[in-house]
Order: sequence, then C-alpha cells, then structure tokens
Amino acid sequence: GFTDPASRPEAQYNDALVSTFRAARTPVAYLFEALQQQPDRHTFLAGDGVHWDRQAFRLSAEVWRDVMAQVRFALLDRPQ
Repeated sequence: GFTDPASRPEAQYNDALVSTFRAARTPVAYLFEALQQQPDRHTFLAGDGVHWDRQAFRLSAEVWRDVMAQVRFALLDRPQ
C-alpha cells in the first residue's frame, strides 16, 4: 500500500474490521487511520520497511489511550 497514497486494499480491510466491531458493540482503535493521517507514514516503519518503529508504537498507544478513556467513561461514569 505504500505506492498507493490511499492504501486502498488496507483501507477496505480496515473498514470491514470497523464495521464488524461496531456491530458487536466493541471498542475500536483507529490505528490505520492515525497512521494514514501522518505527513509521511514511511517514517513510522522500522529498517525492514514492514514493521512499526518506536514512534508508531507511541502513536498506537495514544490512540488506544483515547479509546480506553471512552470505555472507562461508559463503564464507570454513567448515571445510576
């Protein structure tokens, strides 16, 4: 997908995952979307050109933190 700026095959796969998780009412972390929004997503890859590097893992932790904050709110802060 790195020659295709929209990463269409990956985007379709991720859209299907999001639909599945939403139907199951399961929290979704938009990691693909977060990486796609970066100015140069190539810089988030390790030297092998395939796996994530340190900054990609940091970004994914931020995305998951936001998701889990919503889960915590839904579980702990709802009216009784």
